[in-house]
Amino acid sequence: MRWKISIEGSDEITCGHRFEFEIERSLDDLSAGSLGLSIDDGKTILASLQRFLVEQQCAL
Repeated sequence: MRWKISIEGSDEITCGHRFEFEIERSLDDLSAGSLGLSIDDGKTILASLQRFLVEQQCAL
């Protein structure tokens, strides 16, 4: 199973920028608690997004 998350900016800092993240999961070890994104997946996505935003803000 593959998750693709897209986030698109709509302000003066992120306008026109699109962030895409892909996360793959194996269906072999699928259980009730493993469907969807994990907390670690969310932390990875958020860290990447924050890094980009800080770089853009510093450039301004």
